[in-house]
Amino acid sequence: MERLGRLLYRIFGSSWVTLLLVGAIVINFASSIHASEWVQDDQPIIANIYLGTLFGWLLAKSRFSGFFSSIYGLVIATFSAAMGTGQILLGLNVWSQPGWMAFILNLNQRFSLFSLRVSSWTTAIQTNQNVNDVGFFIFLAAWIAWVLFAWLIWCVSRLRRALIGILPLAFFLGLNVYLSRQDTAAFSGMIVASVLLAARTAFLERHEDWIRRKTDYPEGLGFDWGTSALIAAAVIGILATVIPILGTPEGWQSIRDYLNSFRKTSESTAEQLFSGVKPPAIEEGNIPAAIRLPDLSEIGIPIPQGSRVVMWVMLSEPPPMPPEMGLPEVVTPAHYYRSSVFSQYTGRGWEAIPSVDQASVPSLEPIPNDNSVPIGRENLVQKYELAAQGTGALFGVNYPVKVSEGASLRITVPDASTLVQGKVKVYEVASWISKATVQQMRNAPVDYPLEIQEYLHLPDKLPARVRDLSIRIVRNAKTPFDKAFLIQQYLRENYRYDLETPKADLQRDTVDVFLFESRRGFCSHFASAMAVMLRAAGVPSRVAVGYVGGSYDERRNAWQVTESFSHAWVEVYFPGLGWIEFEPTPGRAAIDYPSETQTTDSNEAVKEGGAKPIALPLLNQIRNLLFLLGGLLLLVFVLWVLWFWQPAKWQKGKQMQIRRVYLLLRWGLAIAGLRGDPSMTPYEYNLHYAQVLIPYPVLYQSLVQVTDIYLQAEYSANPINREQVTLAGRLLRQSCVNLIGFWIRSSLRHFSVKHQKKSSRILDSGRQ
Repeated sequence: MERLGRLLYRIFGSSWVTLLLVGAIVINFASSIHASEWVQDDQPIIANIYLGTLFGWLLAKSRFSGFFSSIYGLVIATFSAAMGTGQILLGLNVWSQPGWMAFILNLNQRFSLFSLRVSSWTTAIQTNQNVNDVGFFIFLAAWIAWVLFAWLIWCVSRLRRALIGILPLAFFLGLNVYLSRQDTAAFSGMIVASVLLAARTAFLERHEDWIRRKTDYPEGLGFDWGTSALIAAAVIGILATVIPILGTPEGWQSIRDYLNSFRKTSESTAEQLFSGVKPPAIEEGNIPAAIRLPDLSEIGIPIPQGSRVVMWVMLSEPPPMPPEMGLPEVVTPAHYYRSSVFSQYTGRGWEAIPSVDQASVPSLEPIPNDNSVPIGRENLVQKYELAAQGTGALFGVNYPVKVSEGASLRITVPDASTLVQGKVKVYEVASWISKATVQQMRNAPVDYPLEIQEYLHLPDKLPARVRDLSIRIVRNAKTPFDKAFLIQQYLRENYRYDLETPKADLQRDTVDVFLFESRRGFCSHFASAMAVMLRAAGVPSRVAVGYVGGSYDERRNAWQVTESFSHAWVEVYFPGLGWIEFEPTPGRAAIDYPSETQTTDSNEAVKEGGAKPIALPLLNQIRNLLFLLGGLLLLVFVLWVLWFWQPAKWQKGKQMQIRRVYLLLRWGLAIAGLRGDPSMTPYEYNLHYAQVLIPYPVLYQSLVQVTDIYLQAEYSANPINREQVTLAGRLLRQSCVNLIGFWIRSSLRHFSVKHQKKSSRILDSGRQ
């Protein structure tokens, strides 16, 4: 029993047990928060749970006082919660900026976005209105999570009072389990781990006190204490699990439901065994019953996805070169096969633009390549073969001008754009597609016709921060093209493409939720956000839906378009050039607009996919950069303090520093071959190797003096002072040169002796 007690004490006395128990509490709490699904994106809260635990451990191992640690911890908790809520340092593409200036400006944009959110929170609270931004809840929850777990680790490691650190966690976990109607498994698991952690911490604190006061205690006490703690934890865990079941009507109902499900399972099993086999399900074909397009009546409705073929499209332009020819790959620009356009934004979705039938439908004829084609456009003939019956809305690229028999054109009101309609499955369209250059779009006038100003309309209830963000992004843009490109770039670089994004709350503005809270979405979200932001910046825009691109089928000499190519994009109006497509969705390749032969540096930047960074007013830039640099310097200061001041485990006073210096010196001598017997005292070691070290006076004197200081620190009642600690470190540094020389000579001597022995063996074998 005594041996078993010692073994258990060695096992449970290890620091790994504390890590395991704390890890169990952290994982239980994080799992419960994630399962509650209070918000769609709980990543900042979960991250702060783990970061708060790590920071609490570092803070507890430092030499900071309790008062300073509490103030410092609250500041870092606020900073971390802001970073997570605003996705400032962990956001998409923030670390992939091509250059430090672009990186800083990207962070500046994120700080500006977060400052708008904080401003909206403050305004809502001051005016007694509801804070509709869930980011406020995420910020508070992340801050509380950080503080709770930093406090837990501080209590366990520094105060040795685990119970006062566990109680706040248990309160919030119980509240979360109750409000979110979760089962009690997570709560019971945390209770068990908490009881064991509290018992272990209390025992270690008492054990250290006994050692400090040199009080004798029985060897088996650790075994008795640990056994009692395990029994108590098991009993409490069982009670925490059983009482909620037996003490509520819901618990008894769950028992009855389990028994009923067991009875039904038995009946279904018997029926399956004696009633035959069910016929296999018929697989769905590869041809869709009807063409499905993105539904923008409510932004967030899942877009069609799948590998089923929708249509084949043959184009009048040259096909892509086959890869087996070995020629350099040429990227073929993807065409946007438009079906519908939307003009009115409702806050939840879009309303389709009204249209009327064209008076006459001429037959399809080749359009001559002369002055009848407007500037910035060229002809493109498309032949469509639909694999399924459409809804009446057919497809055409950009600006259809003629269609074949069976199809017709519809004219939008009031701007007279053209759309294709009909019930046919095979038809042809001739379009004037845009080939406008960057310079042409920049030189386009800004006097919009009256019928185009309809595409500047926004709902009166659009949140002000959406307009503010738009203005901040395009503040220094000189032309509508620059505004469109900057907003497109901002969305592509700062938001995540996610097809699983759920719809926003019915009472909220969807674009506002996307821009400031969820920060993820698919093409419907990105296109809607860009169109709304452009309108807020004074640029006419609209959203179009259809299909984009496809995969080229060489056997049919046509582009195969499947459901996965369904898409929504943005069209921007430029006087004299018409409507031109823009691509804000990062899941699709950006459009490469052609440039003039003589281009400015900024034009080349646009062509290569770059853009001038968003420039904010000088005062805002200085404020945001100072805030960012201050936060970064604060984190660097933490790392500096914890690295150079050393944790408390290494800094239990000057004694641990001297021990480390002495062990480093002995380790260096051991590498050179002066290992010494484990039974030797430090003085015996010095005497044993004195003759060897006398040729190295600096090394030998350093060893003697460091040994004296070390023995005083370990065994003398007179404590060492800081001067002795400084002297020991200086002696160690001074002896490094002699130590290296000693290593070299020892290695050469060892090699020479080994060579002589080998030569002797060779000579002896030759004589024999």
